[in-house]
Amino acid sequence: MVMDRLWAGVGQQAVQRAAACQPPGTRPPLLLWLEDAGRDLVPVTDADRAGLAARWMQAWQQGSSVEFDGEDTAADLPAQAAALCGHCGGRCCAYGSTQAAFIGAATLRRWLETRPGATVEDAIADYLARLPAAHVQGQCCFQGASGCALPRQQRSDICNRYRCAALNQLGVAVSADPTAAAVVLTRNGQHLDAAAWFQHGHAKPLHGVQGPDELGDAPA
Repeated sequence: MVMDRLWAGVGQQAVQRAAACQPPGTRPPLLLWLEDAGRDLVPVTDADRAGLAARWMQAWQQGSSVEFDGEDTAADLPAQAAALCGHCGGRCCAYGSTQAAFIGAATLRRWLETRPGATVEDAIADYLARLPAAHVQGQCCFQGASGCALPRQQRSDICNRYRCAALNQLGVAVSADPTAAAVVLTRNGQHLDAAAWFQHGHAKPLHGVQGPDELGDAPA
């Protein structure tokens, strides 16, 4: 497809631009793709709170939870790789908007186990109290301007364990070589939203990278 060819061209010129700035003999950077996560904030409403409370109580009564195997990324990945999530802004958190933040019976039970004598109503009240005043539009209600409002020990397993392809690639590379670098391109539909050089857990803009719309207008 034409768009696939154009995106391949975007990636190629981005890597070439980044490699030209590296010392001779340096290992070429990885090419990682992200999808735009959005940054616009909307209020967390009373309807949001009521809906979440009802979903969590239903999950508790039915004993239902979303199971997800794996290791906690905070413990399993080098910090300089896990920092990619902050650069991304949490595109995967969009799924939490329809899954009540993935909080189910197992997550509530963990909360209760550390608080003898507490009830599930107490657990739900605590989660509601941790909601931010505003969340990223179209994403989980806990996804605020600076990331997830929940401490890791209160998040669901899937939130702590899930890793997208880009995070997994970077984690493998940085585990083998802490100096590994990556070109990170963020797409927004058919447009290039951002291009960055990512290394040692920090991102800096990679200027001059043309998006597919610009490449499409360029002479062959």
